[in-house]
Amino acid sequence: MRRGFGLIAMLCFCCFLGLCLLTSAFYYHQLTGVNSYHTVSKKTSKSSSYRMKNDYSGVGNVSVSNQEYHDLESKLIAAAKLYVKNNSITGNHKVIVSLQTLQNQKIIERIYDSNGYSCNGYVIYDLLQNHYTPYLRCGSYRSADYINRLE
Repeated sequence: MRRGFGLIAMLCFCCFLGLCLLTSAFYYHQLTGVNSYHTVSKKTSKSSSYRMKNDYSGVGNVSVSNQEYHDLESKLIAAAKLYVKNNSITGNHKVIVSLQTLQNQKIIERIYDSNGYSCNGYVIYDLLQNHYTPYLRCGSYRSADYINRLE
């Protein structure tokens, strides 16, 4: 009389469990965006289209070029530079300056794209390399490697 699993059944179960663990680890990494702002290259990408809460509902579909978003990112960098200068931030680490912080200190006004979408974002300032990396989210535009929890 056989009792319990055989060797083949146990190996199949272990392989299935390992596959489930790898899949969940992969999706967890994508969901949390761990270490995603340490990349060197920066590209732009489109995300799914959505409206933010305070946007105008009657705005028509106007085509917006990526150049406009790059100009808005440049505006965000200029405000972050002023923030760093005013607050005398020193050290050898990275500092995240959110658009909300810049607005609270009256350095920059709310940012809208030409479609009327309200923008949100942040700048990561690397004090060691003196380098500013902007991240912006407006309507369906989203900077590559944008992490919502850093807003």
